[in-house]
This record gives sequence, C-alpha cells and structure tokens, in this order.
Amino acid sequence: MSTAAEQPGGMPKHSEQIARSDLKANDAAHAAAEVEARIAQRVQDELASDPDFMKRSVSELSNEAVALYKQGDFVGCLAGYSKLDRKLAALNLTHPTLFVAESNRAAAFLALGLPGRGLPHAHRSLCLARDSLARGGGIGGAATLQAAQRTVVKATVRKASALMACGRNEEAASALQEGLAFDPASTELRATLDVAAQAALLDALEGRARTTRRLAAPERHLAITASPHADAGSLARYAPRDALPAQLLTPFQAQNSERVKDTFNYLTIKADLAVPARRAVEAADAYWTSRWLRAVRAAVREVEDARDLDCRVLALDAGPGALFAMAALRAGAKHATCVERWLYNASAAQEALRANGFGDEEYDVVHKVPTDVQLGRDVGACNLLVCGMPDSGLLTSGAVPALRHAIESRIMVEGAVVLPASATVLAVPVQVRSPSIMGVDTSPLDRHRGCPLGLPVSGAPVCPSAYIALAEPREIFHIDFAAPPTETEVCDVDFTFTKAGAPNAMLVWYDLRLYADVWLSTGPEAVAAGLTSRGPVLHYLPGDLTAGSIAGVAPGDTLTFQCAHNTTAMTFGVPHGEYLRLFKSPPDAAFPLSLFSAVADVPRLSAFCRAIQRAMNDVATAAPSGSRAAETHVLDAGCGSGLLSTFAARCGATSVLATDVCKSLAGLARSVAAVNGVSDRVTVLHRDAALLERGGDARNRGYNLLILDVFDPGLVGSGAAWLAAALRSKVLAPGARVVPARGTLWCMGVEVLASAVDGFDVSALDRYRFSPTTVAVRADRLRHRRLTRPQRVVEVDFQGGVSGVGHDSVIKLEVIRPGVLNAVLVWHDLQLDDDEAVTTAPRGVGLGGKLDEDTHADSGGGCGGQPGFLRAQSGTFEGPRDGYFFGCGDEGIGYYLEASRRDTQVALRTPPDAERAGGYAASDAADEHPHGTCAGQGLQHLDAAVRVSPGQRVTVLVRRDGGSIAPVRFALREGVGALVPRPPWLEEWGGGTSVENPHVQRPKYCDLLLSDFLMRCRGGAKAAIRDDLAVPAAQCGALFLDAASLRQTAHELALLEDLNREAGGEFEPGATLAATTEAVLELH
Repeated sequence: MSTAAEQPGGMPKHSEQIARSDLKANDAAHAAAEVEARIAQRVQDELASDPDFMKRSVSELSNEAVALYKQGDFVGCLAGYSKLDRKLAALNLTHPTLFVAESNRAAAFLALGLPGRGLPHAHRSLCLARDSLARGGGIGGAATLQAAQRTVVKATVRKASALMACGRNEEAASALQEGLAFDPASTELRATLDVAAQAALLDALEGRARTTRRLAAPERHLAITASPHADAGSLARYAPRDALPAQLLTPFQAQNSERVKDTFNYLTIKADLAVPARRAVEAADAYWTSRWLRAVRAAVREVEDARDLDCRVLALDAGPGALFAMAALRAGAKHATCVERWLYNASAAQEALRANGFGDEEYDVVHKVPTDVQLGRDVGACNLLVCGMPDSGLLTSGAVPALRHAIESRIMVEGAVVLPASATVLAVPVQVRSPSIMGVDTSPLDRHRGCPLGLPVSGAPVCPSAYIALAEPREIFHIDFAAPPTETEVCDVDFTFTKAGAPNAMLVWYDLRLYADVWLSTGPEAVAAGLTSRGPVLHYLPGDLTAGSIAGVAPGDTLTFQCAHNTTAMTFGVPHGEYLRLFKSPPDAAFPLSLFSAVADVPRLSAFCRAIQRAMNDVATAAPSGSRAAETHVLDAGCGSGLLSTFAARCGATSVLATDVCKSLAGLARSVAAVNGVSDRVTVLHRDAALLERGGDARNRGYNLLILDVFDPGLVGSGAAWLAAALRSKVLAPGARVVPARGTLWCMGVEVLASAVDGFDVSALDRYRFSPTTVAVRADRLRHRRLTRPQRVVEVDFQGGVSGVGHDSVIKLEVIRPGVLNAVLVWHDLQLDDDEAVTTAPRGVGLGGKLDEDTHADSGGGCGGQPGFLRAQSGTFEGPRDGYFFGCGDEGIGYYLEASRRDTQVALRTPPDAERAGGYAASDAADEHPHGTCAGQGLQHLDAAVRVSPGQRVTVLVRRDGGSIAPVRFALREGVGALVPRPPWLEEWGGGTSVENPHVQRPKYCDLLLSDFLMRCRGGAKAAIRDDLAVPAAQCGALFLDAASLRQTAHELALLEDLNREAGGEFEPGATLAATTEAVLELH
C-alpha cells in the first residue's frame, strides 16, 4: 500500500521531481554535445573546401559569415568566423570592427542553445566596442563610432541573455544596468532588464539565489602590537587584508607616512571642526552626564576617604567642557589633568575650568593623542583614571589603547581607580528592510545596505521601527578596563530565533559599569529613557541570512555567530553562512544613507503618490478624448530611489524621464523600475536635470508633469526654486503640472544655549557649535526654547512660475516667551495640490505655522470645534486662513477647522510639546514623528543675540545674497543685540576672516587638499579615494580618529569623486554638494 507521500508506483514525490530534473539536464547536455559536434564537423568541412582562405581579406571572410548568419545557418556562421580567427592569429592582424564579429558569434551560439559558449564572446564584443568608443572610433572614423555605439547595446543584451540562460539572473540585471548607464533610452535594454529583474526576484523568492560566503575564520588569539618601525613612519608593508588588523598603527606613523599623511591630516582637521558641536548635545544628555558625575564623585571619595590619599585625576577626555574633571575637583580632588585628543575640545575645557573659578594650579589641559602622554613631561603620577572616550561603537574611539598606555607607562600608580570599570557588549540579530509604498517594491534599495569602509553604521539614532529583533539579546564580550585586553578575542555565540525573518544586521550596544553600582547603557531601553548622545550601532552582515528556508529563519532555528574584536574594532558574521541575497560588495561610500530615511517616510511619500495620481487624472480629463494631449509625460528631477517615477509609470504615464546626478542613485532608480515591471516606460539619466535640452535627452514636445522632491529643511537651500524655473523654461510644456504646486518656508525664533549642568557652567561650548550655514536638526532632540510664534518667510509657487524668491525681505517675530534669541528654527510646508499638503514642522506646530495652543483655542470657539465644519466652499487654495486648513473633508474641498485635521489625511498631528522646567522642549524618542523622518528641521545661528520678552516684535532681515540658488540667511538689524562668540576658525581679525589667523589656515588647508583631489578626478586619475581611506578606517580606533566624522567625510569625498569623475564636473550652479546629499538625522 502506498503512503500519502508516494505515487502508486512507490516513488516519493520529491524523488520523482529530482529524477525528472536530472533527466531534463541529461537531455540538455546530450543536445548541446550534438550541436558542438556539428560545429566541429562544419569547421573541418569549411577548411577542406576553402584551402586558400588565408589569401582572402578579413572583410571578405567577415561578410561571408554575416551572410550565413542572416540566412539562419548559425553553424555555418560559426565555421566562417573560425576561418577568420585563424587568419587573424596567424598574421597577427586586427580590424576596427572586430567587435561586430564577436557580437554575431555570441548571437549564433545563443540561437543554437549554447549560452555558455556565447557568453565570453558577448563580453569580448562589449569590451572591444567600449575601447573603440574611448578612441573615438580609431581609423574607422564616424562609421566605426556609430557601429560601436550600436554594438554596445546589442552585446549587452546578448551577454545578459546568456547569463539568464545560465541561471545567473542577478549578474544579468547588473550588466543591463551598466548598459542603460550608456544608453538610458534603449527600449531593448529596458525590456530585457524587466525580464532579468523579475527572474532575479523569483530566484530570491524560491531560494535559488542562495549564496554561501566561505570566509576564513580569524585566528583565536593574536597579540595586538604596533606596526613594525612605527616611529619611522613607513606604511609600505601595510595592507588592510581584513577588518581586524592585528598590527595597529600609531598616529605618529600615519602623520609621517607619504602614503596616508594627507588623508590622515584631512580627517583629523575635519573631526576637529565637527566634534566640539556634538559636545553641547552630550552636555544636555542628562541620562549620560548624571551617571558619570555620580560615579566620579564616588570614586574621589574612595581615594580621599577610604584610602586616605590626595586624589590626583587623569582624565582622558574629561567630558563636555571638562565636566568630569570639574566634578572631581569640586568633590575634593587635589589636581586634574585633562588630556584632549581634539584641539577645540581642549580649548573649551580650558575656558570652562576658568569660568567655573578653578585656579591654574588645580588643573592642566593637555592637547595630545592619549598614547603620546608622558609621565613627568605632561602629567604626574595619578591615582584616579577617568576615561570619557567610549563612543557608540565603544572600541572605535581608541579607549582601550589609551587606557592601556596610561596603566603600562606607570602614569597610574598601582591599584589606581579606573572609570569606567568594565563594559559588557550585547548584540541581537535584526532584520532591516525598506517598506513597499503604494504598491511599489523598493527592495533594490536594500542591496545598498552595508558598512562602508568596515565602520559600523552610527552617528545618528537608530529608529526603533527600522528593525525587527529576531532573537533575544546575548552578551558577547566583557572588557575589564582596569586590565585592558592586549590580544584579539573571538567567540562563537548561538542565537535561537524567536521570530521569522531574514537577519541581515547585528544591533550592538554595551552596558558600562562606571563605578561600584553606577551603570549606564547605550541600548534601546536607555534611548527610550532619555539617552541622546549615544546609542546602539548597526553592524551589517554580507546579506540576508537563512537557516535553510527560502524565507530566512523560523522560530526555533539556531545560527552560530562568530564575534571578534582586536581592541579597536568589532566584527560579526556567520562562517560559511548561507545567504538568500547579498548586499553590494564593497558597500558604496557615495551612497547617501539619508535615502533609507526618505523611503521610510511612508506618510510623506504616500501623499506625494496620491498627488501624482490626481495630477495625471487631471491631465487626462482636461484633454480631448483620444488626443495626444491626454498623454502624460513625466519628468522626475532628482529621482533618488526612483519610487515616484515608478509609481507614475504604474499609474499609466506614457513616458517617464528620471534624472539624478548621483551615479548610485541613477542605477538604483533603474533597478526599482525594473523590479516593478515598468522599465519600458521609465528612462533614467545620470545627469543634472538643469542641463536637459529639448531634442537632446528630453523629448521635443516637453513634459506636462514635473515631480520635484529635492527640498532641504530650508525649502530653497538646495536650489529647488531655481531648478523649477530652469526646467520650466527648457523642457516643460505650457501649462505643465508640478508636484508639489507650492511651498512655504516658516521660521521661529529660539534660544539654543548650553545651560548649567549640575551647577557647572558649560556655556563655553556655545561658541563651538555656531555655524554660518543652516544645520539640519530634529527639533524634538534639540535642547532649545521656543521664544516666538511661527512666521512665514517666503512662499514659492512652483506651479505658477517661480519669481521673487531671490529678493531680500524683512519679517517680524512675535515674542511669546522671555529668553535670549540667538537662533532661528526653520521648516517648510509643501502644498502638493489643492487637496493635500505635507510639512516638516516640529512637534507642536501644524500646517500654516499654527501652534497647538492656538489650535486648541480655535477649536473651542463659537463653532464648537466640531470636526468637518466647513468655513467656505472653495475648489481652489486661496491662501492660509487663521485657525483653518485647506483640504478635502466630509463636505468636499474647502477650509476646515484645524481641530478637524486630526480626522483627515491632509496632515498628521501630535499632542503639544511636553516641556521641562525652564521651557526646554523634552525629547521623547519613543514617539513617532508625525511630519516625516527625512528632512527634519533646520537651525540657523544668528550673528548676534538679543534678550526678548513677551509682547515684543523682533525685526529680522531675510537675506538671499546668492539669489534663488542661495539658502536663506537670517540676521538681526545692525546694532541690535550683542555679537555672539564664534569658533576660532571663524573669528574675524581686522574686520574680516583673516588669513593670519592660524585657526583659519587649518580648514583652508583642507580646501587645498580637496581642490587638488578633485582636479585629479577630472583628469582621469585611477586612484580612488576609497583606497586612500581604507587604512584610516581600518585603524580608526588605533589612530584615535572620530568614527562618525570619518564616515561622513568619507561619504562626501566619495560622492564628490563620483560627481567629478563620471560627469567631469558638468553641472549647473544649483547643483551643490548640499543639494546632492542630506544629513542623516535618524538611521533606518
């Protein structure tokens, strides 16, 4: 009797499927062998029948083979090309159009069912055609050039077809991406890419694309030593073979090496300028500072009272404004030496110690690398060691080498108290994935996840909704700072999964035991409790892991992770792990991490998609039925992920042209269009949209719908207004629709000052966070006081034609709270169309700049605050009205009470700000931001500060020195207020920023290095900035660099390299670096 799993004949179902598959494979192999035999026999016949073929010309032999190909005699075609090969090899000849022969041969092999044989010929044809294009056609001139252009497309399609026939669909899609970068308008390439992308997606869904990366496991115990001849400064022998080098470099060696000294100095100066601004954030982090201060005081009491010794403190990074050193001195310590790696941290520490009344005999401030500090010369013997260096990555700050040097060089006496005492590293495997939006699959974006240069992804808070923890956290390492490790540590940790998913990253944090029972953490729970200056970091794996299932892992599955550290960095992986799909390798440092946040902003993008759909419907209904005017031709300027372009195509757009100046984003947009099956209607150009011309890359009749989503927090700072005007004059059809239709920039006067921390004055930090440009911030995480009502700054009508946005103006801010007005917070509203709007306003402020307190007052008025109350029937937007918003509600399109907005989809609302004592906005990291997660707000520091009181109206000048391209600058009237202190590198000597100021010379040195680097890029230099950054990144902790600053600098340099190398620096004035990339305010 047969069981349910068997056929009547007794064979199990899966065995029958395997047998059929094997039989099919055998039949295919037999058929291929027969074709190969026919080809070999035909070659022999041709050689025998044409013994004088060596006397015939190359062109004659080639034409004969082409004629056979056209007749459908593919075997004869290959035999003819075989004679051509023999002649070329025997006489050492070549031909300017040899790429055509190779392409035809690949096509013949494909027609005969031999894709494996055709693949190398298609690849060689592609290489020869590209070489011919690089030579300008060579001796063949224009005719050869045209033939090469056609062959690039044909050879790419044939190469992709061969790869797909071999089951290598992912590689086929990549090859077609490169082809579309050469010819974005090719319908053949786009149609083939659709097929390849769909096949690759099917492979992933059915588990056929699983990959096993066989990585050699690191040695279990490797002593950590200095690189040979560290004092000589030679790096000739160093190569970053892996992410955890066993030989660590010294800063002296890097600074004196011809190979990396310029890069090292550049990174050092950039970090010097960036780190002090973050210290103000750390000073406002009550969770972090309160625990540190409690531990320092307890440790001083231990040394002074229990041990009956004079407490002498060595502070390796004494906290923001020397806070930890001041706490030790106030608790009874006799002397404190503050060792600061960064110049302006040292300056701020010196200023703070003086401002708090400490005498010169009580402290010393030393600006040195921690491992260069010497006993006697820089510091005396100490019995309390305070190390405030640990950052979010724990080891990447160099805390372990610094502590080890202080202990081993006998700066610390035997039995000295060490803070922090120990750290426990915890980790959990997580799944991080981009969402689908309005039916658009954004999975190609996830291929760009990874850790560029091997650095963990940090520098911004990890959004709690960005990941799914698939297991329970486990302890990985325990580090005793009183006896710092001196060798690598490798451990295997088993994680049993509690949720289904595909783990592709490790979320890592640490619990820090400061002293006795004083603990703190950088984990998710600490972030929810108020930690703002640090947080967990993401260590990406090579791809999506699986435990054997095509869906990844299931509850109950167990995987063994190998975790390692070399005292300055950590790595995580699964040796011989199986992956459903791999991330791009190596990760592209030029890819903007802010794009993950932009795509995670589902409410905002959904609103854009709905507005696009309405605009397309309006275009179709406004035109006569069946006329060409009913067609919708869309231009997406600055397409980014390509999501909006793809959505427009899925909604029925006749054609879509998407452009982006970033090469990585242009490739991503093509992939998104292909995965969603709309490549035939979406053309993606790697180009500045402002350079488009009708009849060139743009269609002759222009475009009747423009999608524009290139806005910074200041609305016009990225040149959006200028770009819209340029496109309207060049490529938009008369009456073209624009999404968004209008934009409004809003501002609010605020006080941003470092307040006293536990009685210590740390106002010295304020001067170091001054910036002459607008800085992107999240207002809910910025310690500030809102002093004025929101005020409209400028309105931009993208739909009706941009005008007047480049003029200076004057606004008056109404003060509602006393304080010192020294900064302006800016945000913008986007009126997508007459039905819907979005905003980047901070919590407590809605569309139209309405404060929550005003909203509540209005809703309690004579109308009773009933949702849906219609003030005036109107089919068009007629400008803002106090207490109302414009939208589509229960009674149609019109103006509704602000209170009713909670029940519509026009914009999301939040409760009023909770406030701390003194009126400071309290952050709540657990709340989801209602207005979006990408742009945030902008903060602009004023040149002067003025004390204000309720009822005043402060006049503020709005300047546009660079016209519509330049961002908005705010300033008080001349003579009003007191000038605010500036950082040393911006100080004015003699009425201007003087070149005699040595602090000014440091950023100018960086500018010179950058100019030289960009000049080499435009000149076609082969060396990539990624190679220059590989050594400092791998040795970040050993060189005491700042990981967050290094990562941001690497991104900017890699992006500039791509822009100048690929496009040769061909951009319109509005295409600035700030317009190309955005600050990462939250990690998704």
